[in-house]
Amino acid sequence: KRAELTFTLPAVMGGTTIAFNLGSAPANLYIAGNFSGYSSAVFAYSPTPIVTEKESLTISANDDETVHVVFESNQWGTTTITNAEITTAENGSFSLSGTGVSLMGMHGSEAKEYACQFTGIITADKSGADMSFILSVMGGTTITFHVGEAPQTEV
Repeated sequence: KRAELTFTLPAVMGGTTIAFNLGSAPANLYIAGNFSGYSSAVFAYSPTPIVTEKESLTISANDDETVHVVFESNQWGTTTITNAEITTAENGSFSLSGTGVSLMGMHGSEAKEYACQFTGIITADKSGADMSFILSVMGGTTITFHVGEAPQTEV
């Protein structure tokens, strides 16, 4: 069975069209959104992870059923994955993978581009997400974005 309804509202916001379709939303449209959380980074020269709070990650749907991922970090700069592919697991979670670039400056220096490998998982209800960005800098660096608050550590 198939049903489609389209409503056109010419006087709303310069013209608005609302389309309703039966079935599930495509994965790239479903997982699109803004996520807040923290990052944890490990690299060859650091004995413990570096945790940075108040990080953000935005996922936008592309026309080809992939997603555009932008990770903005106070510590690590901006990383962009333009065409991440999505796989849906049997439990309803989503796996993402792709390549991109990270624009990062070290200790106040001018930002440089670094190639990046990307993998991520988003839970079926979008309440949890872990996104890893792997860069060949500082002896090998993995920056992982987590949704939510950073865990408290004992001092």
